[in-house]
Amino acid sequence: MASRGVRCWRCGTNKLPKGTVVKGWKQARAVPMEADALRPVVAKGSWVRYTGPIASPWPRHPPEALRAAGAIPVQSKRGPAWLLPFEGTEGYQMRYLDGEEPKVRNYALKGPAIIRPQGRALGMGIVVEGWADALPFHGLAYALIGTANWQRLDLLSLPEGWILAMDNDEPGRLCRDSLTRACLAARVPVAWVEYEGKDPADSPGPFTVRDIRGLRDM
Repeated sequence: MASRGVRCWRCGTNKLPKGTVVKGWKQARAVPMEADALRPVVAKGSWVRYTGPIASPWPRHPPEALRAAGAIPVQSKRGPAWLLPFEGTEGYQMRYLDGEEPKVRNYALKGPAIIRPQGRALGMGIVVEGWADALPFHGLAYALIGTANWQRLDLLSLPEGWILAMDNDEPGRLCRDSLTRACLAARVPVAWVEYEGKDPADSPGPFTVRDIRGLRDM
């Protein structure tokens, strides 16, 4: 029987059908035996737009800022919600506003995923944990969608280097340190974003970028 803590890799549900076989506990990947038992992945364009007043789940970033970053207000079964798109994939996230769990649901999304490709001209890529964490920054941003996904980031794809803006908690710091060591080993420039608050989306700023040139700077 599947653990309640295991979610389907495709639709995000933890209500797995009877007979579910769990493979790869390290990845917490659950693969139902019958594919038709999965909830279908709803295409981005098929959601009904919500046109009424809608709140932002991130108090420091008003609805206008979310729209400017590409978020789309939609009508879900749980009421008004924000559809959070990513570049180069049909996958996306849904951020619900009804206060129930889960607050965020992934639809066919696997990190790292690009949030703002138009920042390529700025050189270095910004790495954050979630979609909203990129809101304070301008430039090419990658969301890991889970700190364990740092190993899937192609560090050599941006020889200009990486700016790491991880959450200010233990998983965030461990992810930042692992990415930093990998960058240093690959001789790819790396820098940290330092700020007050639990994560970039929640921080009042200011944001300070500090170059990491060796292990002694960590």
